[in-house]
Amino acid sequence: MSHERDILIEGRGLAGHNLATKLADNGWNVLLSGQEYKTKRSWFVLKDRLPNETQEMITNGKIPSHNLDACRFVIVNSETSEVIHDFSSKTSGKLNDHACVMIDDKATKSIFRESATSQSNVTEVASKVKTVKENGNGYKVILNNGDKHVVSSVVDASGSASNVIRRLENSPLKDDALVFWIYGHKVTGEFDPKTMIFPLKDRESGRMSWISPWSSEVADVLAADYCRVSEFSNLIKNGTFLQTYDKFKKLSEGLGLCRIDTEQENIHGRIRVVPIKPNIVRDGIYAVGDAAGQACPNMAEGVPPAIRNSNYLATRLNEDDKYSGSKHYKDWRHGPNKIEPFELSAVFLLDRLPLHQAGSNAKIYKSIANSHDVEKMLRIVSDRQLNLSDIPELIRLGVVEPELLTRAASVMIRSRLAFTSPKYQKVLYGE
Repeated sequence: MSHERDILIEGRGLAGHNLATKLADNGWNVLLSGQEYKTKRSWFVLKDRLPNETQEMITNGKIPSHNLDACRFVIVNSETSEVIHDFSSKTSGKLNDHACVMIDDKATKSIFRESATSQSNVTEVASKVKTVKENGNGYKVILNNGDKHVVSSVVDASGSASNVIRRLENSPLKDDALVFWIYGHKVTGEFDPKTMIFPLKDRESGRMSWISPWSSEVADVLAADYCRVSEFSNLIKNGTFLQTYDKFKKLSEGLGLCRIDTEQENIHGRIRVVPIKPNIVRDGIYAVGDAAGQACPNMAEGVPPAIRNSNYLATRLNEDDKYSGSKHYKDWRHGPNKIEPFELSAVFLLDRLPLHQAGSNAKIYKSIANSHDVEKMLRIVSDRQLNLSDIPELIRLGVVEPELLTRAASVMIRSRLAFTSPKYQKVLYGE
């Protein structure tokens, strides 16, 4: 069966549903394809980076959330099983300009989905894209269920796998990029609702972990690290996620920082932390959210950029249906709507990656205890993003080497062309 549509959006997550709603509001005939997301997880996000309408949903209680803007950070040593630092005394329990929230995945997606599917000109199909071929001034798309569609434009909002772009005829996307994986459980027990727990070092597994409380009875216990797209499945099969999660859970309980009674929901996912290259896009082909790599390398926070950039793409397409994929790429990478500051975060990641893989963030956490500006240091660690103004303090504390400034400036100058250094290509894209 063959159908004609204005646009096909692959991906039934936040970016896909949000984009479908905004386009349908302006008369577009939208086909929304892809698997139904069943993953249950929470998002730890910076509230002020979300669009105003999403912030209002959180404020009004439409999106269930837990405010983390008055949080204690307890650092524990995984090797010696002791509490190293408790930052509540220095911060007086407040991070004034750091309004973080944990928002519920299932509830949030259902809200965005209802907005999209309530539109008569949005059709959802629970099948992923199999092939995409150019067809005159548009594209011929075949889904895994055999349906064929002729569309003017195609949007990849499929998540970190970038499913649509990989299935373009003669697709140049062959990279094995860095992704940030997260694994854990939502658990019940006894917790301090204002205390987040982080490990200082886990040399055996080389992975990060933390406990984020929702209330005095519910929390997320999580493990995370960077890996290649190709490594993700093997990490699941080998039980790597579960081993890290179990070890940290036992450590936190053993130190009396919390009590865990029952595990409720599995939490897992991955976020692409490297943007796709400019040669990927073409006229009529767009990418948003994780599929485009719209999350900074140090950031592992895909929700604000997914919503913000799907809003932006909808606005531009509604203004001009000839708005090209290449122009969209330039806009979100280098224009007013750009991800800021990707290049500097990439350089910082390259400095930190050996520490992550060795299981040590000791330099970063210890620098917080020694810093005169604890709130700034906690912001850098918590939102995984930094600014040029942060570099002198980081160098003074020994978190990064002095030559970082020179390398950062060099990369940022080259960034409008691409990451051309073989070192960056290999580390970030696996090439």
